[in-house]
Amino acid sequence: MFRASMLLVPVLIAGCTGEVEYTGLTMNGFFPFDGSERSWDFVNTDETIPHTQVSTMNPDYATHSDGTTKIYDISTAQECPSSDETCEEKWVWTLRLSSNGSQGAKIHGYDRPDTGQVDFENAVGLTKGRMEIGETVVTESVDGHDWVAIFEAIEPCEIRWTDQWDSCARIKLESTPAGHWMAGQYWAITSYNIVARQMTEDTGRWELVYADWVP
Repeated sequence: MFRASMLLVPVLIAGCTGEVEYTGLTMNGFFPFDGSERSWDFVNTDETIPHTQVSTMNPDYATHSDGTTKIYDISTAQECPSSDETCEEKWVWTLRLSSNGSQGAKIHGYDRPDTGQVDFENAVGLTKGRMEIGETVVTESVDGHDWVAIFEAIEPCEIRWTDQWDSCARIKLESTPAGHWMAGQYWAITSYNIVARQMTEDTGRWELVYADWVP
């Protein structure tokens, strides 16, 4: 297990008048995609769910048409840690994500068994490069929905793996019309990326129980 570093230093800019302007928290560190391997194991707070979910990063990124943004595939599969006959192992979805210091974190598309591959012409914004709590990111007309991502709080992560992390960014992603499968709440912490999530189709919250990273 590797430690979450703190990247919550607010950015202050002094102008010619000597006044200091607060420009928010740097958000890039909450969504790292470095390393040759990354994986995250989750369990659900709904105890009737027999399977876990394991998300795995493909380190072979695609380069956006802007020539600099790196887009990573994060694939999520159901796994069965026990012999429960009701448990089914299967791939459930893949998200294509990016994160950088100037543009923040974005969703560039997804792949699911029921939809196939869906690529967004305009990426859905999860964060800006820097944000204040309460600030929003608006993305219009993507996959038949308008989107609002809200940076709701910095708070304790309260996940299964550890009770020592008290600086998770809680981000709510809303879709209009409501009900898109990606909508929901996400919790992310520096160095680890998303450590908890509850999306539209989830009956409980998925919480991190183990993460692996190889340089």
